Amino acid sequence: DEYLFQKPKGLRDFTHKRKSYVFWKKSDTLNVFIPSYNVYRSDKKDGFYQQLNVKPVISLYSGDNQRDSTEVSYCDSTIEKGKVYYYKIKAVDVFE
Repeated sequence: DEYLFQKPKGLRDFTHKRKSYVFWKKSDTLNVFIPSYNVYRSDKKDGFYQQLNVKPVISLYSGDNQRDSTEVSYCDSTIEKGKVYYYKIKAVDVFE
């Protein structure tokens, strides 16, 4: 079964108290109901990217203020102080 995703855009992050918070814009999907994502990290821009999440990150709403939100987030709590990290996001089908 083939499905198409628009590449997630607007990837940004910030670090606070040894955690990196990664944010991106939701993808538009053509034939899936719930857009979900895998988060990958590398210590080199062109290096090997290791998947961080065990289950897909699902973009669900969590309150009235986010009902129309187009942003999704992930908290990376495995960072080391003083290291630089690079992140990539891949849209996936949560039902596969």
